[in-house]
Amino acid sequence: DGSGDPQAQHADFQVTVLLTADTVGEHTPHGRGLDIFTYVQPLPRIESTVEVLACEAERANPTIKDVQWVRDRQSLEERQRQVGVN
Repeated sequence: DGSGDPQAQHADFQVTVLLTADTVGEHTPHGRGLDIFTYVQPLPRIESTVEVLACEAERANPTIKDVQWVRDRQSLEERQRQVGVN
């Protein structure tokens, strides 16, 4: 953006492009038959709001949740309680 702001160099932007034939008029280049409107705006910077814990887990048959599946989840649920998440 030319401001020298290091955060501005790594910003995320929302880009909206609209193609329409409904607005064709004198402003439309000859022979094009449609208008292209573009709107770009920076997205607000937000801090991460979610902590994630990923661990490998396996089930003998992943299509069936049986009693063993409930037992396997107990350690995960204990971890969740320890860090205060549901």
